[in-house]
Amino acid sequence: MSNIAELPTPVSLDLVDLTPAAVDAVLGKYQAGSLTMTVAPGDEGIGIRMGSAKDLGEYEDIVWPPAIPIAFVNDNNFAARADTTRALGRFVTDDTGRAVMLEFGGRTAKRVA
Repeated sequence: MSNIAELPTPVSLDLVDLTPAAVDAVLGKYQAGSLTMTVAPGDEGIGIRMGSAKDLGEYEDIVWPPAIPIAFVNDNNFAARADTTRALGRFVTDDTGRAVMLEFGGRTAKRVA
């Protein structure tokens, strides 16, 4: 299908490979209110998986969506691997380079583990 609105075709951002130390600096669990975001390696590289920070009682067996694979555009900013035309979020780091917060999906989550 042609671009009927004659808008420019989105261009993928330049992606970077993080050093092993930079990868270790972002892996972990982040929490924003009752939502947790776990950043962990997966089949498609590093991904962010959503979950609940609260005891869900009878709904504990709820099935959360799969992890969202991410690709880095620099040491802190990332895009969804499925759409690398725009940055989706970023990690906020301390003076040592360790991520202390994750800004993603309209939320700012503090690192809890």
